[in-house]
Amino acid sequence: MELTLERYSYRYGEETLSKKPAIMQEIESILLKPGAGLLTLSCERYVEMLRKDFREKGWENKPSFVDARGNITQVMDFRKEMVGVLLGLAAGSSPKDILGFQMARRSEDTEVEVGVYVVATASLQKQLEKMGKLWEGPDFEVARKGLSMAEFGSSMTVPVCLFGLAIRETVPQPINLGGMPPNVLKELVLTFLEAKYGSRILKNVRVNGKNRVLEFDGITRIEGKDIILALEMSESITQFPSRLRSGSIGDFAAMVREYEEIAGRRIRLRFILMGDFGSSFVERVFGKSGTAMAWGRDMHIDHETYSFYEFETFLDTKRRELMG
Repeated sequence: MELTLERYSYRYGEETLSKKPAIMQEIESILLKPGAGLLTLSCERYVEMLRKDFREKGWENKPSFVDARGNITQVMDFRKEMVGVLLGLAAGSSPKDILGFQMARRSEDTEVEVGVYVVATASLQKQLEKMGKLWEGPDFEVARKGLSMAEFGSSMTVPVCLFGLAIRETVPQPINLGGMPPNVLKELVLTFLEAKYGSRILKNVRVNGKNRVLEFDGITRIEGKDIILALEMSESITQFPSRLRSGSIGDFAAMVREYEEIAGRRIRLRFILMGDFGSSFVERVFGKSGTAMAWGRDMHIDHETYSFYEFETFLDTKRRELMG
């Protein structure tokens, strides 16, 4: 889900505001800053955040003028570069409040070229109410109808842009494993395995060996055994380096043996095969008994195979959880 804005233009309000792109972008970024987290906020807390952010961006807070009778009249909530902002989020707010933008023209200190009126959509108000948070004020449709009422007539000549706060569902883009950098892909696979094993994995392990640095994708401990994890992707993921299909497997096996000597205990080497690995390939590498070819002699070796579908399903679930 994401926080977005519905829009309605009164007297070419949005067109007028778009002539000040930096100001328009600043208003939108402040209003949309909480994102989907808006659903966790009370109206009072959200307005408090807005006031803080607008002030920090140099907006005048609660611009007012003194009328002929000496009374102080507040005409909007914020003002900057001849743009006014009015919040219609509180109980008692009314679309008629936009007349404050017209009244502001009585003073050069408060005059605006365009006003922005901010409300919540009816759907957002309902979502928040279900969560025990009451957001009052006119909803977007009520405010839109109010702005189009004939009774304003010539009394309201200031252009107004109506913004309606809304939460919308987002459709995640398909996961493209082939487009991921190898280091990112490796990190995600190891996170996937942590969920599978229910055990923490040390990622991208580097150990000082006798004459070189020993590097491993990951090491974990399961049932009292150290397990070195070596990741392999099927040939469809061409950018991911392979040990089993290259001439480096002998050197890798030597690093595993050296680590075993340093650790002073027997370890297990586990190859994680992600994707489409045919049975003939697996048998050729690991043999029918699971014992690898000559390079794996005297080593405890096993392997696990996972489909890309299972991996992508895990990633999609995690992504949706993060998106709320």
